[in-house]
Amino acid sequence: MDTVIIGVAFVIAVVSTLLAYNVGGRIWVTKFAIRGPINSEGRRVRPLIRKPISGLYGEIAALSMVMVILFMVNLVTEETGIWQLLSQQRWFALALFVTVVLIVVCYEIYACKQAKKQGKGQRFVRYLARGYVPYTFYSIVNFAAVILIVGLIVGQTFVQHQDYKIVERQLEVLTEDINASEAPPATKMVLTEQIYSKVREGASLMVDQINTLVLLVFCSFGAQYLVKHTRIKDAFEADALVQFDVLLGLSIGIIVVYAWSVHFFIYDGFFGKALDALENNREYIASGGWQMLQRFNDLFLDLTQRRGLTGFMISLTNDRGGLLLALGAAGWLIDRHKERISQQVPTQMSEQQN
Repeated sequence: MDTVIIGVAFVIAVVSTLLAYNVGGRIWVTKFAIRGPINSEGRRVRPLIRKPISGLYGEIAALSMVMVILFMVNLVTEETGIWQLLSQQRWFALALFVTVVLIVVCYEIYACKQAKKQGKGQRFVRYLARGYVPYTFYSIVNFAAVILIVGLIVGQTFVQHQDYKIVERQLEVLTEDINASEAPPATKMVLTEQIYSKVREGASLMVDQINTLVLLVFCSFGAQYLVKHTRIKDAFEADALVQFDVLLGLSIGIIVVYAWSVHFFIYDGFFGKALDALENNREYIASGGWQMLQRFNDLFLDLTQRRGLTGFMISLTNDRGGLLLALGAAGWLIDRHKERISQQVPTQMSEQQN
C-alpha cells in the first residue's frame, strides 16, 4: 500500500510539473532555467554551455530524489509505515496538509506580486500565475514527502522508545527479585543472566533510536549534496542553497544533542541500576563456587565496559549506524574535494587567458 501511495504521488507531481511548464510557456522555461555552474566571481565555470536547460528536468530530478529517500526510509522504518502513520494520525495529518496547501498558495501569490513589483509586464505575471496553478500539486507532494520522511523517522523512534520502556520495567522487576530473594547462588546466577540479557536488549533499543534519527542526517546530506554539486543547483536561489547547509547542520546538531542526552540521562542510569543490583549480590554468588563467580565477573565487566562513553560510541557505530556514519564521512570528503576543484578552475582559466 505504501509503495502505491508513493507511486501515485510521484505521477501526480510529474504530471503537474509538465502542465506547469506547458501552461507557463517560455516564461517558465526562461525564469526557472538551469544555465550552468557559476563560480564565486560570478563567471561561468563551463562557458561552452550556451543554451539554458529547462528547469523541468531539475524539478523532476529533485522530486525523484525525495521520493527515493521516502521509499528507502519507509523500508528501513520497519515498525511504522506511511499508511499506518496517516491512519493513526489522520486528524493531525489533515491539519498539516491544509497548512501545507496554505503555505504553497500564499508563496505563489507572493511570487506573482514580487514579479509585478520588479517591473515584469502583465503578460509575464499572467503566465507565471498560470503555471503556478498546476505546479501547486507538485509543491504539495514535495512538501508532504519531506514531512513524511521526518514523520516516519520520528514515529519509528517513538515505537523503539516504547519498546525500551517495556524492557526497563522488566529489568526493574528482575533487580527487585534478585535483591529480595534469599534463594541459593544458582538461582541468583540465573537472575543475573536474565538481568544481563535485559540490559543488553534495552541498550540495543536505545542505540537503535539514535541510529534511526541518523537517517535524518543521511537524508539531509543527500539533499544538500545533490543541490550543491550537480547542475540542479542552478535552479535554486542562493538563499535556498544556504538553507540546505543550515538543514544539514541542524540535523547533525539534533542528533549530537539527542545522543549525549540519551547517554547521560538514560543510558548511564539504566546500566547503573543493574550493576548496583549485581554488586549487592556478588558475595552470595561467590559462595556458589569459582566457576559461577567467574561467569558473574565476566558479565559484570562486560556491562561496565558498555556503560562508559567509549562503549556507548562503539555501540553507535555497529550495524546501520556505522554504515550511515561511513557514508556521511565519505560524502564529506567528496564535498571537500569538489570545493577544491571548483576553486582551482577559475585560477586555471585566468592563467590560460593571461
